[in-house]
Amino acid sequence: MSDQKHNSKERFVRVLFWTAAELFAVCCLIYSIWIKDTYQTFACIAYTFLISGPFIVEKWFRCRINTWFFLCCIVYAIGPMLGDVFDLYYITPWWDKLLHFIGGLAFGVLGAFLPRLLDKKQSSVLLCAAFSLCFSLFISVCWEFCEYGMDQIAGTDAQHSSVVTEIHSYLLGEGAGQIGSIEDIEITTVNGDPLPVNGYLDIGLNDTMTDMLFEGLGALVYAVIYIADKGKHFVFGKAVEEPIA
Repeated sequence: MSDQKHNSKERFVRVLFWTAAELFAVCCLIYSIWIKDTYQTFACIAYTFLISGPFIVEKWFRCRINTWFFLCCIVYAIGPMLGDVFDLYYITPWWDKLLHFIGGLAFGVLGAFLPRLLDKKQSSVLLCAAFSLCFSLFISVCWEFCEYGMDQIAGTDAQHSSVVTEIHSYLLGEGAGQIGSIEDIEITTVNGDPLPVNGYLDIGLNDTMTDMLFEGLGALVYAVIYIADKGKHFVFGKAVEEPIA
């Protein structure tokens, strides 16, 4: 009886948390439509579906996600919306890196679960940890592909530009295989107009690589915790035989 009460309480917390997140997403969507921001509007539509991701995963993989991880996934889904609609990506410089670090942890948790879902004989802890790390890095790469595609096709700036004050390139060298350098860059002029930055614009490389580094760090942290814990506590959930309600 106590287990039933516990399950009912967890189900209530899940639904309440999910409902609050969806209402927040709908409000952000209405606001984006009102200010006529097309990019934010489509992003908010995507987030409303993303918030339901944990329920979809439970149905798809016939599993029960641990409640703590279920709630973390919903918070993680809200994070990009806060960054886009409320400009936290620009007001708080570390917001994007924090989300990528959390994403590395989250996809690492899912990655550690997949081998045990596919192998009913219970895969080893080391195998699950290794797959966890590789899976999270794979998701990170795919996401950066998506950002690059959006920037090239839609003209967005998902791969945020950064200011650099020096350039090292073979294209600046005096001969084949020689690296040329330009240092202490203070002013860059494009088509006769100086850029409003004190340096040169890097068009996304630094942002892409640091995003992947932070996501990889999050995945590595989880893999180490998973090995130390021997996969007993900080896990995704468990497979179930009965249909997920």
